[in-house]
Amino acid sequence: MDFYRKQRANRARRRMLLMWLPAIGMAALIFGFSAQPAAASTKTSDSVTRLLLRIADATRLFDTGQDSVQAWCERLSLPVRKTAHMAEYVIFCGTILLGLYGSGLRGKKWPLRAFSLTLFYACTDEIHQIFVPGRAGRVSDVLIDGIGAGALTMLLYHWQQRRERAEAGAQIKNIQK
Repeated sequence: MDFYRKQRANRARRRMLLMWLPAIGMAALIFGFSAQPAAASTKTSDSVTRLLLRIADATRLFDTGQDSVQAWCERLSLPVRKTAHMAEYVIFCGTILLGLYGSGLRGKKWPLRAFSLTLFYACTDEIHQIFVPGRAGRVSDVLIDGIGAGALTMLLYHWQQRRERAEAGAQIKNIQK
């Protein structure tokens, strides 16, 4: 019997570690993006902007008109970068939620802990950027990252409250029967 208990415990530990892998991968990806010198980072965001412009043009969502693609890249650089910041931290917060869930954390503290860990990592990421050539650590970027993670956290809280109300309503109906 002891053998089976150890085997079950080992499986649970492996499962927990596997559920943290997406968060670890996302943290590494964010670190890699942050380690790019300013010129490389600009080149990356410009290529994303060009891709978005091509897609918008091909689907006729957007007409660049007489302006050059480079002019549009310059106009859209800041919104594309900040949207990318938000998106990567929404995903990162989601992967942390998965890891915490795999570690057995549930309830109302679950999203708040994920948000806190995500925001902490955003702070360390900006500190890291101070040491990268041409980059700077910005409080505004932490706030933007926090908006992304916060949006996911608020959605999860809303979902939890709706689920709790539905369960409470079902319990009341069962009592009334």
